[in-house]
Amino acid sequence: MPDKNLFNLLGLSLGAPQRKVREAYRQLAKKYHPDLNPDNPHTAERFKEIAHAYWVLSDPARRKSYEDLNPHLRAETHRHQSTRTYRKDTPKETSRQGPREGKDILVRLYVTLEELAEGVMRKVKIRRRQPCAECESTGIAGGAAGGICPVCKGSGDVPDFTHRSGSRRDSIPCRKCGGSGLQAMKACQNCEGRGQILADITITVGVPPGSDDKEKIVVKSQGHQGFMGGKSGDLKVVIVQKEHPYFERKNGDLIYHCNVTFTQWLQGCELQAPSLNGPIALKLEPRKIPEGVLKVPGRGMPDKDGGKGDLVVKYSLAIPNELNRKQISLLKRLESTKGFSPAIDDKGWCKRATE
Repeated sequence: MPDKNLFNLLGLSLGAPQRKVREAYRQLAKKYHPDLNPDNPHTAERFKEIAHAYWVLSDPARRKSYEDLNPHLRAETHRHQSTRTYRKDTPKETSRQGPREGKDILVRLYVTLEELAEGVMRKVKIRRRQPCAECESTGIAGGAAGGICPVCKGSGDVPDFTHRSGSRRDSIPCRKCGGSGLQAMKACQNCEGRGQILADITITVGVPPGSDDKEKIVVKSQGHQGFMGGKSGDLKVVIVQKEHPYFERKNGDLIYHCNVTFTQWLQGCELQAPSLNGPIALKLEPRKIPEGVLKVPGRGMPDKDGGKGDLVVKYSLAIPNELNRKQISLLKRLESTKGFSPAIDDKGWCKRATE
């Protein structure tokens, strides 16, 4: 329902008595009731607005709550009346508060690095406020027509098919509603009069290739429904990248850490490194620096401009943290052989290295 001044919707001032509220609703309901206007589809929405306004204002408790929650109404109604009285050419003003938007829904979506590289469609389960179908979002049992007598359709009269005293009347007061055209309104049990229900739904969300960790994907108008006709909030999906067993991600690059043995470092070797598209063989030259970096261009994460980051292999010489007696003995024997012991002079000092 549009968040308009409910008194203005019924053509009433703020302090209108309950009798005036009933009279105004009955007249407008007869004018806009869908059953009485089958050729005008726009009257159905107008009738919902009128029915909602009457639903709120016809009950003293609901009316007081509405007035307390909308302190602008007094100035609003005065301004509206002044406009109608002194400036007939000026359009009616509506509440400056405007529609109340529904709240956003925030969820986390856990995805793997491989899914982020390729892009993926994932289903997200959320609980959100949405229109109550049973009452057509009015909060009234029986929907928008809940306050209209079902027999006379709000007219208060029904055709008279009897003859009395030799004369025939065209119509007589409706016995169902006592000629008022109205019936008592009750709150919709499904939504407890709120016009909205909490429902569990599933929404499919597309994660584009190359999306970042902590990136937020916004799905418009899939959050909570707005109040009084306000637009719905958004669904905000925060991407959470799962920890990968091999790779560290830095922007578009994928970093892989590995160790090489002393023998591999001395002789050179072919390093095997994983990638998102299968293993890659990298050549490590003999006696390279003990710690270094090898890069494979274009084997990292894609970016949103169509490019790709690099696969960065960081290697280091494997040094054991602890050694047993046998290992220590073997190392000492190895150190005594040529090429493993440092060059020292007869005083035990290391000689300066020369090219």
